[in-house]
Amino acid sequence: MKANATENEKEALSRVIVTQANVDMKDIAEEYDRQYKTPPTQKIEDVALGNYKDFLVRLVQRALPKGSD
Repeated sequence: MKANATENEKEALSRVIVTQANVDMKDIAEEYDRQYKTPPTQKIEDVALGNYKDFLVRLVQRALPKGSD
């Protein structure tokens, strides 16, 4: 994660994505996009780094229809 991300942000992001990856990530991603006017994958790209970023982005993308991120 980038330096300006708090420990709470890091932990919350990881917990939601990992625990919900196969359950209701599509709904979470759609709601996030609706509320913040940006896809969650873009936010992950903005705040995470390296393999951690790649891992989280892939988990979210797996749950979404192709071309929706």
